[in-house]
Amino acid sequence: MDSRLKFSKGDRTAGPEFETQNASHFEDSWTMGGLLLGAHTKSLFTCRPVLDKDLPIQGQAPFERILMSTLHQIEFSTADGKKATLADYSGKVLLVVNVASECGLTPQYEGLEKVHEKYESQGLRVLAFPANEFGAQEPGSNEQIQEFCRTQFGVKFPVFAKMVVKGEGQHPLYQQLTSLQPAAQQVPGGTLKSVLEEHGLLSGGPSDIMWNFEKFLIGKSGNVVARFAPDMTPEDPTIVKAIEAELAR
Repeated sequence: MDSRLKFSKGDRTAGPEFETQNASHFEDSWTMGGLLLGAHTKSLFTCRPVLDKDLPIQGQAPFERILMSTLHQIEFSTADGKKATLADYSGKVLLVVNVASECGLTPQYEGLEKVHEKYESQGLRVLAFPANEFGAQEPGSNEQIQEFCRTQFGVKFPVFAKMVVKGEGQHPLYQQLTSLQPAAQQVPGGTLKSVLEEHGLLSGGPSDIMWNFEKFLIGKSGNVVARFAPDMTPEDPTIVKAIEAELAR
């Protein structure tokens, strides 16, 4: 299923009970409490009733609200092949991270586990997505990745199946994450970007994932509130402060 949104003036879309005729009507449907729209194949949309947790964030643009609603319905796979979505973690604060086993930043697993252990009881969930787009530093199978995380770092938070987070074949989850939060907060004085450039390893556009261990913070209401550069460690005060602020909401 392709979860990217595509519509233009004059498109006609229908759900099982409701019908809209063009993009301008989507906002009316949302603000009037009528529908919450989810992407479907061939530019069709399925519809379901709005829940309290789905209500739009004040000041958010209509298209962003549509992206936000579909973000949580995008399917991805667990390491053992089961289907999952971010909606499975409804009401939780999420730290979403693309990870790799053979990277200079791989020791961040230790920090991710510490953050997980400290804040899990308060409602934080760390979600890791292995990816092999950066220096081919995640070459193993899903089974090998699970074994590595468990034996080397004692990881207890979920590490999902490998996915493509950048470039050709990019998973819809990362298409939407990077659209909703196109810029990452950088480490003051950080050198990762310049080092990658120097070695010809920096590619793509400004909103693309830079490298392994880039992080997205998603609040309880489902909004993507922050994005952090790969070299900003999980225990960095900037990330910790942002997590605590979202948990307190």
